[in-house]
Amino acid sequence: MAQTLLKTAHFSLYSSPKAVRKGERAIERLEELRVVLPALQGAGWIVGKPLQIWIPATVQDWQRIAASDSEQGVYRSGIRKDWIIVNPEAPNFIEVVSHEYVHAVLDHVRPNLPTWLIEGICEYYSTLELSYRGNRAKVSSGRPPGNRLASLRGLKEIDVASMLGSALDSERYARAWGAAYWLWPDFSGAKSLPNSIPISNFVIRTQTLELRRPAVNLLAVSPAELAEFEVEFAQAGLNERLVAALSGGGKAAQQAQEMFIDGLRLADEGDARRAVPLLAEACRLRPSNSTWWHALALAYRDTDEIDKAREAVNLAVSTAVNESERAAATTLKLALN
Repeated sequence: MAQTLLKTAHFSLYSSPKAVRKGERAIERLEELRVVLPALQGAGWIVGKPLQIWIPATVQDWQRIAASDSEQGVYRSGIRKDWIIVNPEAPNFIEVVSHEYVHAVLDHVRPNLPTWLIEGICEYYSTLELSYRGNRAKVSSGRPPGNRLASLRGLKEIDVASMLGSALDSERYARAWGAAYWLWPDFSGAKSLPNSIPISNFVIRTQTLELRRPAVNLLAVSPAELAEFEVEFAQAGLNERLVAALSGGGKAAQQAQEMFIDGLRLADEGDARRAVPLLAEACRLRPSNSTWWHALALAYRDTDEIDKAREAVNLAVSTAVNESERAAATTLKLALN
């Protein structure tokens, strides 16, 4: 199925054409959160790496990735990039996107918080609402996601110890949200958590910020960039390999690293013909590494496969994450043309 890539200066979103409107709404929400969270919490509240979002084409594709039937979105932190993957049919789709984005931010600014509190904070900000008037925005927070209030009805306090060491089911998610509501936004990682958190009536909290609605400027996408994403998700049917690739760990990542090192050694020894298949497979398993594509392009050049070298160097350019990688790949690209 053909795919679409939406891109702004801060986010890239990959989806099927039928999900483009959802993708646009997700991009708008992410640009909004990118501005409002630092305004609420401080300038450091941003994602620390490039963030890419994937809306799988079908629910079946999503189910190959989801850890459980109830999971609607996942966040994965990679070595070079962060990823958000969302069920295309998720109820409260924008809340799910928002929840996973806050995971990406917290992974950067508060990575050592307890898991239940991280989930509670993500729940808390997932329902953030903004209304704009000129250069001012009314921010509303504290609306419970889903049926969280029903699970807390009659509860006078949340036992923090009961939140530790157990998987979060629907009831514990509700308690995590309730705890975050009363701890946040005043809690600091330097403070110790209380043994229990008293709760009472939940109300919508509002405040006004000097904040304009962020402009969402979609950028043109090059064929090379789209090709990178096509390669990135070509293994979507292989759940273990996909998750390993997205998380930057696991057997696939280790295998790719070993293949690359062996291929690079052979190339350095002048045996480019034996190096090519190893480097090509490494790049297939880890297609977002510019220096690996660069090495493959050089190996193809040394075996006189110039067209393949040009394809590889285009991917080296499109996956570069800093000026040094970009300059090296661009120089090789010019030499091959």
